Amino acid sequence: MQARRRRKMMTLGNMRENGVRTLAPLLFVAWLLAESVQAQSLSQQDLDLSCAIASGAEIGANPKGSAEQSAATEIFAFYLGRLTARDDKTYWNDVIRGRIAEMRERARSMTIYTRCTDFYLSQIK
Repeated sequence: MQARRRRKMMTLGNMRENGVRTLAPLLFVAWLLAESVQAQSLSQQDLDLSCAIASGAEIGANPKGSAEQSAATEIFAFYLGRLTARDDKTYWNDVIRGRIAEMRERARSMTIYTRCTDFYLSQIK
């Protein structure tokens, strides 16, 4: 009889243990969702930064006043605007210039630039 009562009687320790068992999976799922949203946000910012770097490199690589340089300038402004909208405290122009100087010729990636151009064109339609 006493054994039955002990099983039925909820002590503070039992409630904590049961609460942890119930809350732990919920907290874990909430943490995963938060990480997923943060990772998605970072990847979008990284994409915009990569596109700004590639278009900035194209601006410098093409002759002044050429159609290619004008197009690259438009695309650069688009991605710079996206970066600034996400974080207006960072001096993105300086970040981009620094990365281009750091990467040199690697900053000029036609594969990335083409993908960025395609995305830009899909957004302005």
